[in-house]
Amino acid sequence: MSLAGRLGLFILKLAVLIPLLYWGWSLVQPSYSATITALANLLLGLEEWGVRVTRLASSGALINMWSALRTDGQPAGSFDAKVLHFYIVPSIAIVLAFPSLAWRRRLPILGAVIIFMVCFHVLALVVQVEFTYAVSMALVAARNYSPAEAAVYDWLRSAFVYLAIQALPASILVFLVAISGGIAGLTAGAAGMDSLSERGKEAGMHTPDFWKVRSRVADRSRASRNRSLAAAALLVVLSTLLYGGCRHLRKVNYRQSEKLCVDGYAELEAGGNERALELFRLSVHLKPTFPDAHAGLGYSQLRTSDAAGAAEAFAEALRLNPAETTWIDGHAKALAYSGRPAEAMRLLTDSIGRAPDATYLRLTLAEMMAATGRACEAITILERLLLEMGDSHESEQASRMLPRVRRQCTPWR
Repeated sequence: MSLAGRLGLFILKLAVLIPLLYWGWSLVQPSYSATITALANLLLGLEEWGVRVTRLASSGALINMWSALRTDGQPAGSFDAKVLHFYIVPSIAIVLAFPSLAWRRRLPILGAVIIFMVCFHVLALVVQVEFTYAVSMALVAARNYSPAEAAVYDWLRSAFVYLAIQALPASILVFLVAISGGIAGLTAGAAGMDSLSERGKEAGMHTPDFWKVRSRVADRSRASRNRSLAAAALLVVLSTLLYGGCRHLRKVNYRQSEKLCVDGYAELEAGGNERALELFRLSVHLKPTFPDAHAGLGYSQLRTSDAAGAAEAFAEALRLNPAETTWIDGHAKALAYSGRPAEAMRLLTDSIGRAPDATYLRLTLAEMMAATGRACEAITILERLLLEMGDSHESEQASRMLPRVRRQCTPWR
């Protein structure tokens, strides 16, 4: 059969197979989605070894991503399983309709294509998860990913989820053409190729021995050069993968650190001070540059009577994020409880000058002044606070504190 005839038959088979496969796929898709979701969960479990942050759940046409870093009860992201139609149905149809392929070869190729698709879709789900952390979850992304790193995950997501819709079926078609001997293999059978070879021999197309030896030497030299180039390329690829893998695992550790930090604050709120202390220490270990974890460590150390350790933790948190004034309050209290009240009041005074709206700092300063024999100065701070704040939580605290501080004030007569 001519090339045009085989091409026409191939297109006709596709026209029949694709609608039938789309119908059949609608019945298989929920089970397939559940399978790749389970495999992706297994891969994520290996990735997040020790502290599990992410889980996937298949629900109808959607595969939802649930993250411990999102606490509003909503999935952090979703993957539309209907997109899988565009990968699988045309790819299977191409294998079934491809001409000049015996069934003893067609069936193993079909099995290999399906296994490849499963592996590809599992990786696509994992890439979607990483894209969610690197781009979609804005606060998490800002703390843990640079713009360049976020761009890499954005590109990976586009490559796996969008570009592959067109690229995979086309790649499978090119592969089938290649293993069939290219275009020539589709137009000429083995008998035709043999007859061409015989005609060449009959025409006296023999190579002299000298040229045969020279050709073999050249072939060996070319093969050696090709092996060297392949080894160098493989080394570059493996080095790139190793570097990228190490950076990626560090990002996984960062989200594990954030999960531990969230759990630590929940434990503090519930009164589990010792457990919170353990969680914050693990969080700091996984991400030493995470200021929220250092602050949480400071709060838990305050509650477990380790004021000196709390002062160090708050100092590190403020070094990493000087703009968070709420931690200044904790730092000052830790300094005072560890026997450094003068340093604590100096910190509060300087901070109030930079952040005059942080009224809780003025309350803490008044409390420390009253406790260190400066109750009369504390009265001035509290009265000014009452005038400025009006009806507020801080003014209520100041009202309750003022009578006690007045009793402590013994002005010189």
